[in-house]
Amino acid sequence: MDSPDFSRSAHATQHEAISPTAERHHSALGRYVEAIVADQPPVTGGTDHPRLTFPPLTVSDVMSAAVVSAYQAAPFKEIAGALDRNGINSVPVIDEAHKVIGIVTASDLLARVGHVRPVPRGHRFAGSSETYRKEHATTAKELMTSPAITASPSTSIAEAARMLARYRVRGLPVVDRDGILIGMVSRGDLIKLFLRSDGDIANDVVRDVVRADALPRHAGVQVAVEEGVVKLSGRVDTALTARGLVYDAGRVPGVVDVHDALEFDVDDTYLPVTP
Repeated sequence: MDSPDFSRSAHATQHEAISPTAERHHSALGRYVEAIVADQPPVTGGTDHPRLTFPPLTVSDVMSAAVVSAYQAAPFKEIAGALDRNGINSVPVIDEAHKVIGIVTASDLLARVGHVRPVPRGHRFAGSSETYRKEHATTAKELMTSPAITASPSTSIAEAARMLARYRVRGLPVVDRDGILIGMVSRGDLIKLFLRSDGDIANDVVRDVVRADALPRHAGVQVAVEEGVVKLSGRVDTALTARGLVYDAGRVPGVVDVHDALEFDVDDTYLPVTP
């Protein structure tokens, strides 16, 4: 019999109240974690910087659209069963409008069973009243940590990775602009992106970086990829051109690191700024 206290979101605009089933990961295999790099590219000193043809990776590219969630009244035992059956570590808690109001993790359940202080998440440490509440909780509302740390579909993969590390969580509910649950992104979703082949990476670096424009200054650039590490060699006209190529190669999905073996004719890195 279907449980009224659980929901499995299948689409952004449709939710079904059905029994918990195995969470299906629809991660985009063959895509990759964008390197955790500075949010702004290095100054290249020109306006003819190559424009990459691939889109920036966002949470919407890798999130699971089928999510096991719980309503506030979901009993402790059913939440534990849902985590076990689906092989997941957390369930978002939603209200009747499917807006995320909190999240229950395996750590919250352990706090109830083993009288273990809940693991602090984000910048907030659990106070004594919250610890007591979780130790005696019987429903999702009592177990949950609220508000939940969430991501939007447009959150970049790099930012999602930073959030997971910063807040020490294993997954982020993905919500739309109204706060309605539309998916889940986990560490596993990000890790699966490391499956991209060296050949595919090399093809993208050549097409989207080295040959992104028709200028002859890139004609002598060679690309080699081994275990996700790109090596750029050959000769270009200026140091800033080389720096721009290295930066853009590092943004290609699948690149772990870039080895810069480029030579250049003019070192324009420290040219004085003209008034």
